Amino acid sequence: MDQLQLFTENAEIAEAAAEVEQTAPEESTEPKVKPKRKPLPSHLERKKQVLSPGEACNECGGDLKVLGEDITEELEYIPGRFVVTQIARPRAACTCCEAIRPYAVPPDRTWSPRTGSVRDSVSFL
Repeated sequence: MDQLQLFTENAEIAEAAAEVEQTAPEESTEPKVKPKRKPLPSHLERKKQVLSPGEACNECGGDLKVLGEDITEELEYIPGRFVVTQIARPRAACTCCEAIRPYAVPPDRTWSPRTGSVRDSVSFL
C-alpha cells in the first residue's frame, strides 16, 4: 500500500509541475529600459568650467572650428549649499585637414575627495 501512495504522489507532483509550466509568464521580447539619472534641479547654483581643445591642429597647424560641446554636471557640497559644476568639453575640427580633434579630458576626480567632503567627514568624528 505504501508503494501505491508513492506512485500517486509522483503523479500529483508531475501534474503540478505541468500546471506551473503552463502558467509561467513568458519572457517579453521588448528591450530592457536602462535607468537614467534625473537632471539636477535648475534652482541650484551652477559654475561652468570649459576645457579647451587648443588653438591649432596638432597635425597641420590649421585653425580649429568648434562643432559642438558635451556638458557633464557634477554635484558638489559646500557647507550650507549645493553647487553644480558644469564641465563643457568642446568638439573641434580642423579647417584645413578636416581632422576631428577629441575634446580635452578633465582630470580624474573620482580618486581625490573634495576639500569640503573631507573637512565635513573629519568634523563629525
